[in-house]
This record gives sequence, C-alpha cells and structure tokens, in this order.
Amino acid sequence: MVQLDRFEIVFNNPEEAYFAGQEISGKVIIENKEPKKVNEILLELKGRARTYWTKHSGKSRKHCSHSEPYFLEQFNTGYTHKFTIVKDGKEKERVLPAGIHQVPFSYTLPKSLPSSFEGEFGHIRYTCKAICERPWDFDIVSRKAFTVVGIEDINSDPKLNEPITCIESNHAVTFCCRSTGSVTGEIRIPKCGFTPGEKIDVSYKNTALRFVQQTTYKAKTFAGHEHIKTVVRVISKIDKGEVPGGTTTEWQEESIIIPSLPPKLGKCKILSVNYAVELEVEQTLTVPCSIVIGSIPQLAQLLIHSKQSVTITDESGQLVEELGNEMEALLSARKRVRMPSSILSELYPTMPSPYYKTKTENMGSRDNGSRELFTQSLYAQSVPVGAKKEKEKDKDMSMAPKSMPATPTPTSTSMSRNPSSSPATTPSKGEMPRNDKSCDRRDDRKEKEEKTMGDRGRERERQQETTQQPTENSLLGKAPPDAEKKKKKKKGRGRITSAGSCSVADDKTVNATERDDFPVLEKKLREFNFYHGFLPREDLQSTLQNPGDYLLRVSEVVEGETKVNREVILSLIPILVEGKDEDDKKKCRNVCIKRVQQSNKFFCEMTRLFDSISDLINYYTKNTGTCSAGTFQLKTPILQQPWEFMHSDVTVGDKLGEGAFGKVCQGTLKLKDGSTVEVAIKMTKVSAFLSKIKIKEMMNEARFIRNFNNKNVVRLYGVAHDEQPLYILLELVKGGSLLDHLKAAKTNGTIVTVAERIKFCIGAGKGIEYLHRNNCIHRDIAARNCLLHDKEVKITDFGLSRTGPSYKMKTSCKLPVKWLAPETLSTFTFSYATDVYSWGITCNEVFADGAEPFEGVSNAVVKADTMALKFLPMHPNCPEAIRKYMGNFIFVDGGRRATMSMALVEFDRLTLVCENGGMDGGGAKQKILKVFKKKHEKQSKGD
Repeated sequence: MVQLDRFEIVFNNPEEAYFAGQEISGKVIIENKEPKKVNEILLELKGRARTYWTKHSGKSRKHCSHSEPYFLEQFNTGYTHKFTIVKDGKEKERVLPAGIHQVPFSYTLPKSLPSSFEGEFGHIRYTCKAICERPWDFDIVSRKAFTVVGIEDINSDPKLNEPITCIESNHAVTFCCRSTGSVTGEIRIPKCGFTPGEKIDVSYKNTALRFVQQTTYKAKTFAGHEHIKTVVRVISKIDKGEVPGGTTTEWQEESIIIPSLPPKLGKCKILSVNYAVELEVEQTLTVPCSIVIGSIPQLAQLLIHSKQSVTITDESGQLVEELGNEMEALLSARKRVRMPSSILSELYPTMPSPYYKTKTENMGSRDNGSRELFTQSLYAQSVPVGAKKEKEKDKDMSMAPKSMPATPTPTSTSMSRNPSSSPATTPSKGEMPRNDKSCDRRDDRKEKEEKTMGDRGRERERQQETTQQPTENSLLGKAPPDAEKKKKKKKGRGRITSAGSCSVADDKTVNATERDDFPVLEKKLREFNFYHGFLPREDLQSTLQNPGDYLLRVSEVVEGETKVNREVILSLIPILVEGKDEDDKKKCRNVCIKRVQQSNKFFCEMTRLFDSISDLINYYTKNTGTCSAGTFQLKTPILQQPWEFMHSDVTVGDKLGEGAFGKVCQGTLKLKDGSTVEVAIKMTKVSAFLSKIKIKEMMNEARFIRNFNNKNVVRLYGVAHDEQPLYILLELVKGGSLLDHLKAAKTNGTIVTVAERIKFCIGAGKGIEYLHRNNCIHRDIAARNCLLHDKEVKITDFGLSRTGPSYKMKTSCKLPVKWLAPETLSTFTFSYATDVYSWGITCNEVFADGAEPFEGVSNAVVKADTMALKFLPMHPNCPEAIRKYMGNFIFVDGGRRATMSMALVEFDRLTLVCENGGMDGGGAKQKILKVFKKKHEKQSKGD
C-alpha cells in the first residue's frame, strides 16, 4: 500500500480567513522518503449552506433539511505529469521521487459569498480538499477549512449612522383587571451599524439591558413543505435591578463590546442573522432596538482613528497604498477602503479576525473529520453535531474576546458547609458590568433534533463498535484478530480538540492547564481548600447536593497523551434551571475555565476576563453567571471530604509488590486528626500523566470500598488525588497475600493444618458475604486477591467490582478464565452466584498449596469443559466431606448453587467436625452430607 509521510494543505494566509472576492492561494505539501506511484494530485474547493433539524409532532417525526451550494471547483494540478515514465512511446506510470514536493494553487472566491457561520441547526462552511489518486489503492485525502468574511458594508445605508430611540409602554393590570398605572421603557443608541470589536454606547431608562442574536433557519421536508425555525440567544446582559413604583431611573452611556459575531447573512437564502439591543422592563414589556453588524466599519468612524498614517497591504505583505494626513479628503470623497487590508486590525485593535483553528493535519474519516474540522470556528454558536458527547459532559464552553477593559469590584466572601474552614478569597477585578447568557442547548432531546437520519445511522454504527459483546479472545486474554489494524488506524489519525472558545487574531485561547507552566498553576490550585484534584465526575453527585454548591477540580482532556492536556473545571449546581424537573435541577454542571494564551487571562464566560482563578471565583460568589444549564452563583464551597488527602500527607516507603501496570508501596499517612498510621499505597508503576480512563478506574475501585467496615475486607483510608500519580491509601496488611503464604509454606516445609485451611476459606467467604450484603459483586475472587493479617483473610483488589446483584459485560477485557463460572463464560454475566463459584476455586487453591487450578490446561480447554459442566475436582488434600459438598452445591449450575451465607453455615459445622477428629471416613460424613442436602433444599424452597 502506498503511504505518504506528509500530505497537507497550507494556506499562504496564516489566519486562513478571506473576504469574499479575494484570491485564496496556498500549496499542497507532499513528503515521501522513497519513490511512490501516484496518478494525479487533485484539488477541490467548496462552499455551501445547509440547514437541518427534526420536527416532532406527537409520535411522528419530520426531517427538515435544505442545502444551498455557492461554488464547487475541481481541477487537476498537473503536477505529476513531469514525472511520467514513457516506455515504447506510451505513458507507463508516474512515480513521485523521494523528497518534499509543493504543489501551488490559487482561486478567486466569488464576490457574493456570505460569511462563514456555525449554528445549532445549520451552517455555512467553506473547505479545501486535496486528493492524491493512487493506482490500485484508496485515495489519500486531506481537508482544511477556511473562513470567509462576506462583504457586508454598513456604509451602503446612511440610516445606519443615525441615532435611534425606541420607546414602549404598557399598562400594569392587577386583580379584577384594574389598571394601576403604566410602565415605560426608553432606549437610545447613537447609531445602528457596528462591526465586531466596537462598543455600543447605550442610554436607557428602567431595569435590564440585553444584547441578543436571532437566527432564522429555513428548510424543507421530503414532501417539499417549507419550515422555519428561529433561535434567540442572549449575547450579554446588564442587570440594574428593580425600579420602585412611581419612580424613573435612567442610566447613561452603558457600553457593550461586540464580540466575534458573524455579520448579517444578507446573501444567504436559507439562513439569516439579526441582532437587537433589548430593554427588559418586566415580563410583559420589552423594548427592542434593532442593530446591524457588518464586516466593514463605517468610514465616518475611521476618521476618528486617522491621526497617524496607515498602510494598507495585500496578502503577500506588499504595500498597496498609504493613507496619511490626506485620509480625511480621501474618505470624504467616498473612496472605498480596499479589502481585505490591515486597516481593520490597525484602527480596530479589539476586532478579532475570524478564522477556523485546527490542531491536526489528518482529519480522519470523511464524515467525522469534516464535522470536527469546524469545531474551532470563531462564529460557531455551539459544539457541532459531530462533536463527541463524552467531551460535552465535562465542559460548558464559551467564547473569548481578544482584549477587554477592566473595572474593579468590591471583594466578596463565600460561605462553607464545613464550619472548620473557609475558602481563600481575594478581591476580584477585570469583570464587565453585565451578565452573559449562553443558550447552548445540549440536552439529549435537543441533540437528537439536531441529527439527520444519516447522522443517526453513523451513530448507531459507532455504538455497535464500542458496545460489542466480549469474545472468546477477550476471555482468553488475547487481542482480537484485527486489533492491530485498528491501533494502526488510530495512530494515523490526527487529534482534534474541541476547545469551544473563540480564537482571536494572534491571541489563542487554551485550556487553563494546557501549558508548560502547569506545575506552577497546580501549586496555586492546591491553595484552595475546595480544590479536589483529579476527582472524577462520578463522585460529584454525592459531593455536591444543594444549589450554589461548588468545587474546583482538574480533568484530563484526551487519554493516552504524553503532553499535559488538562482542564480546570468549576463543578457546581446551578441556582436556576429553566424547564427542568426537580431532580434535574439538582444535577451538577461543569464549567470549563479557559485561559487566553498571550495575556494569561482566565475566563469561563466570553466577555469577562480575570487576572487569576481567585479573581474569577470571587466574582461569581457575588454575581451570577450562565452555563449551558442555566444560571449559577458560587455560594457554598465544598471542602475536602474525610477520605480525600493531599500528597503532602503521604510518605512513600519500600515497595511491597508490583504488577503489569501498578505497584504497591509501604508508607505512612497523616490523618485528619494529626495522627499517623501505616498504609499500603497503591499507585501506577510509571508516574507519567494518567489517562482519563485510568483515573476513572482507580477512583471507581476506591469508591467501592470507601464505606466498607469489616475485618475480612481491606479498609480504605482514602485517596490522594491532588496530583499524579494518584494514591489509593489502604490498610497495611503485613502478612502478604494468601497465595504467597501457601506457596512459601510448601517451599519451606511448614505444615498448614486442615483447620487452618478451612479457616482461610471461611474468612474469604465472610468477606464475600459482607460484600454481597452491601450490594457489591467482586468479580475477581482468587487467592492472589486475599491478604493475611494474623492468619485472618482480608479481601482486596476491587478493580473489577460492580454494584448490584448482577452485571453483564458490554466491552471486552481480560478476565481470569479458570476462576469464571459457566454462566459467565456463556452469557458474560456476573452475579453473587458467580462470586461463590470463584470462591470455590479459591478454596481449591487453599488445599492445593497455592497451585493454579487446571494446572497445565489451556484457557480454551478450561472454558469448553466448564461450559459443558465438567468442573474442577477438588485437590486430594481436601477432606472428603468438603469435596462432596463442593461438588453438590458449589460446582453446579448457577440456579442450583448455594449462596455464600449457606456455604458458611456448612463450613462452620465442618470446622467442628474437624476439631473432633471426625474428618476421615465413617458414617458421620454421610450423615453430615444428608443434613447439608436437606437444609439446602429447605433454604432453596424458602428463597
């Protein structure tokens, strides 16, 4: 198969943003270390608008969609013709020599293109695709998106430069329809036309001011009926509180900075975007004032900034023209500013330049890649349909402006449910006097409406791949036959991170921890007593309980990366959630704290920047903010729980043992009361950055035994998760594992009596019985997972444990086949009964001095025999009475198997028989077995 070392598209404009009518140019870079056979290098540029949603009417559904193409240019670069090998007067083949090849291209965009747009139910997208056609092989495809800024000149309408005043009034009506007077709202704006980066200076009377965006989507059903969907989102809001009755309140020159918003889509027939500044007096009275956002500023405004000379250059950097003191005369003569040019960025430094930002070269599959390609659009309202749902769970995304003025606010304090301590508070600064409201509707019902039928089909295929049933290879500990191919494919794909924020000019936004100075930031985070480290989202619901509760934590963004790629997350319960039931209102939400790379500012809403996370926290303790679920305010910081510890509380000592992925060390732990105890510290073997899944697995194991308190179950002191590697802090059991004890006794010639062996079996059984009473299935009962303390067995290793009476495997994983019950091997189901079967195999290990069950027999043969109900015979060292009991009540079909409680009762009786010396021969054994059978039958009938 032909493989290229590099195949990508590079635009000459590094911002990858172009005005309509501009020439777009670039090159396709091909790198190959050895000669390759290719046919052609093709290029395709495409632009189109598309709308899509599902209309529900009772039980019926109508899929609405419409597409409006703008251009589609496909051409052959002709680059490979000079490498054609001619033989016998005929073209034989084309061989691309080893090296780096650059294939230039250029194309003039149509002048009537609308601006790029990413919405909830539609988009306007522009892409460039390079195709390397190969003989007798699949084509290599590279895609890249670019942003088009439509020419929306607000100078074309003189009325947009005139001031506007809007007045509305309403009669207030109370009980018995009696009028109690009128309410009047008035709003004044000096002009109606703006561009991103400008300020809207507003004077208004009475209560709150909102800046809203209204998007209208048009689509058709299969039958040809046209439907329209309108979405209104609040960009920002200034709340001045209530106005007392009989009074008039007036505010002068409040400012709203226009963020990176798409201009009006005047040249698109199926998408339209309108903007308005609304004065919200009360629920029944809203005063709207429509404004227009364009892409070319008003020339009258340019005069204000023309004190110095301004140079206008083209894409390649060559001087086009220079405007000096005579600029006023030029502009007064209505000479148009040549676009695109540097005049916008020089005269409007706060106006971001829109572009798509991608972090990978290979866009993966055609469908997923083309969707994820647009997740970084500056004009995107929300995460597109193709974005992964797993990322949405831990993120509430927002957009960020390039720069913004700051105004100081008074300091704020917060309350804690724990009276013993309170959070660190510092004065907040850098916030704007308004409240943003993001309308990201990401609940499941809305997500389903956004998907087309094709999207649903592709999603079902992906779910089938990820939820495939375990196979025989997985139970035997082998990789599936095509696992290596999948790994190679994954390695070849690029990674696209959905940052969910705007990228502005040269000032990029990144995750708050996605930088080289993460240790410095991590040290600052540990100063907060409500910082919970790598606490996974599964522990949030039990930690956050009331509206206003909040905590700080860190989450891995992508698993398996050696680069630090983390997010600082503000987990909270909103104080106001509209349109949800009571249970859903108390669900915790996750707000991602982002950072502007160059200015080193922090934000979680698009128009508020803070110098530090402390300033951000303190601002929201006094003010409200918005997330995808509603309105939040930080009221009660949730401090560290009794089971949460810092790494500074732990002293790591000698290594006790290790496995393939982790190790256990001896150490000491400083408890909350100041005392010190010896602990066993379970951690990963390599102290590199743990993947998100690995952190989840370790915390799941700790969660299972967090509340366990039984002498036959290893005690958990807690978890140290403020940094990596994570520590699981367990009770130190100095006797080692039961398996090692049995093997050492055999090696050293130490005699382990039958009574001691039965005691080991009973101790393990009591631990299992306790787990079952606490609704836990262990799933990995074996002598290696039993520890000894003063010859008392303690169950450990809860990495595979699950809650509930039964559990059915949905994904493949390695399992100990020789310890598995027949129902597990046939139906992949675990239950309390399967734990009892594994306990029976463990008892055989006890009497066999730690020898592996089915020693010398392959897993495949063991699996076939077990499924055929050909079970393991107990070791000859096992007393005859126990051997018969195991064969009659443990190594049987799951429906007839004894419970753990029933087995313990019988083993207690066998202990008495052993102490009286009646373990060998005689009719006593037969009598005991008859009693066992009768009691077992009675208990089975009673159950």
